[in-house]
This record gives sequence, structure tokens and C-alpha cells, in this order.
Amino acid sequence: MTRARSGGCRRMAASASITRASRSCSANAPSAPRSGSSDPCRRGDLRNRPRRPQTGRMTRTLPALMIATALALPGMARAHPHVFADAALTVVFDDQGRLAAIDEALVHDELYSLLVLTETGDPGPGGLQGGALIALAGADPNWDPVAGAALSLDRAGRPVALRSQHLSTGFEGHRLVSRRRHVPAAPVAADAPIGIRLYDPTWYVDVTMPAQVTLRGRRDCRVTRQPGDGTAQQSAYDSALRDALAREMGTTPAVSIGAVGADRITLTCGP
Repeated sequence: MTRARSGGCRRMAASASITRASRSCSANAPSAPRSGSSDPCRRGDLRNRPRRPQTGRMTRTLPALMIATALALPGMARAHPHVFADAALTVVFDDQGRLAAIDEALVHDELYSLLVLTETGDPGPGGLQGGALIALAGADPNWDPVAGAALSLDRAGRPVALRSQHLSTGFEGHRLVSRRRHVPAAPVAADAPIGIRLYDPTWYVDVTMPAQVTLRGRRDCRVTRQPGDGTAQQSAYDSALRDALAREMGTTPAVSIGAVGADRITLTCGP
């Protein structure tokens, strides 16, 4: 199932962000630079340009009344998701054929990657480090690309707890890529179907799971992908938002729909 992506809205967001950046440079740059001076705005050095205030940066928050009004108008509630990401997964088995780890790469869409790049600058081949990584984690109040999406694992329908470790975040080509490793408390026997989901519970980010998964340590596993249901996600989001507004009128409530409508990968190993 192919989910429609609201490219027009996101292009408008990018245009607005770039326009504000241009105005910031125009307002702060001297009218006639002195000889030998270095003007970052004229060079196009986004890392050194004057910064916009944090308030409102890359944000989707709206007053509750505006959201309620939007929900009442046909088509106006279809404001989600805002960011799109493609996942790549590597499943690692130990020498006894048990699932020992899942390596995940989350590749953000080019528009969101561009917006992040204008805020952080290009970190180079080493990726974002130290303070730049911390700043990125708090730059968008609706999404933390460092922490990433929620990854859930189940065996025979029963959930398996995971410990997640951030590996790296940086730009590969024109896209922001975050890498993490997920490790169960104990290796998971693969003698029953194993399910994997990767999703954003707030549905701010729409995650597409891969059709193919890299397997290390076993060659007898079959991988099947069940596409998500975008209609179910939209319905669950609208319902959750209405419920939240009914409880918290006058505020901007947080909305979570869990794994409703998310893509699912199933591993079936053995003969």
C-alpha cells in the first residue's frame, strides 16, 4: 500500500524557513562591508549566520482551538505526518541461531534533512558530535532524530524488551541518517515467528520499513513485510486528538497512537 505524502505542505515549510534565514542575514548584515571583512551571509555559510529564536523553530504546535477548528473542516485534519523516513534493518544472530541484536538505520526525507542542515551546518564525514548532537536532539520539539523511532520486537506475539543504543547521526548524501542498535536482555530463540515494527507513536514521522532485511548469522530465515494502513493511522490520530482536546481544552495536547497502522516485518526461520 502506498501512502500519499503531503509534499506541497512540506515544500512550503522549507521555503518559509529559507526565506526567514535570508531575512535574518539581510537585517544583520552591514549595508557596506568594510574591506577585508568576512560576511557569512554573503558567503552562504549557514553555520555562522545569525540564529533565529528557538520559539517556533521547526514546530507543528497550534493552539487547541485552532486544531479543533481544523478537525471540523473536511480535509483540514489531514496534517500528519510531517516527516517521512525509510528504515534499513540488519538482524544479527548468535552462534546458536538466536536473535542477538537489530541494527537500524533511519533515513530522513530530503526536505527535513535540508531543514536540519540549515540549523546545524554540515558536520563532515565524522557525523554530528558532542554539543552539535545535543543541539539537534532538542531542535525540533516534535521529533528527536537522535533518539529515533520506537522499535518493538515480539516472538510468537509476545513482546520482547529491548535496550537501544545510539550509534551515529550524520548526513549521507543529502539525507540525515541516524543509526542505532537494539539488544534484547537475552538472545531470542528463532523457533517461532519474530515480528519487528519501527514507528513514531505521535505519527509526526511516517516510517516505511524495508522489503528486504539483512540477516547475519543465519541463511534459513524468510522475511515478509506487511505494509501499514495509513487510513487506520489517520483515523486513530483524529480520534486521539479529539479525545485529548475534550480533556485538555485550552492547551495543545500530546497525541499518541502507538503502533496503529505501522509496517511490520516478520521473520520465520528454520525448515
